[in-house]
Amino acid sequence: MLLDLSPLLTEEGKSLKTKVPLTIDGIDVNGEKHPAAGPGSLELKIVNTGKKVIEIEAEADISFVFQCARCLAPVEYRFFMDFQRTADLKLSGDQLAGYLEEESFIENEKLDPDILVRNEILIRWPIRVLCREDCRGICSKCGANRNIHPCDCVQESGDVRMMAIRDIFSKFKEV
Repeated sequence: MLLDLSPLLTEEGKSLKTKVPLTIDGIDVNGEKHPAAGPGSLELKIVNTGKKVIEIEAEADISFVFQCARCLAPVEYRFFMDFQRTADLKLSGDQLAGYLEEESFIENEKLDPDILVRNEILIRWPIRVLCREDCRGICSKCGANRNIHPCDCVQESGDVRMMAIRDIFSKFKEV
């Protein structure tokens, strides 16, 4: 759903306050697809500050389904965001795209709320998501989810990066 900004641009100081549903059904980041966990919402306050410059105050709430970084279980991750943007609509389409974001959320005096929120989500993208802080992950030998049931595999202690050095010392150990 596009919001027409042209009525707002007729008078300096004119504002628009609205709540719109987000129609983002998923997001693709680095080849990984993350479906939306449900419909999101966006509250907007847009003010014409004069000379075709608008200020946008937004509050968005949307959740996506991730995989736990340790056990691969599905995890719902919520993005609740408050943000502000200023847009100069005197700029041409290409200049506006470079000025605003990589993908412009305003085109021909129409604002696309989904692109606006998608840009903010990408800025706030988490490095990793866990199902819980004490997630035990998947056994590297048998593949069992250790949160559900422990496996009987022998777990080697110590740092994996030091195994090569440990092997060298074990070969030359005096008996």
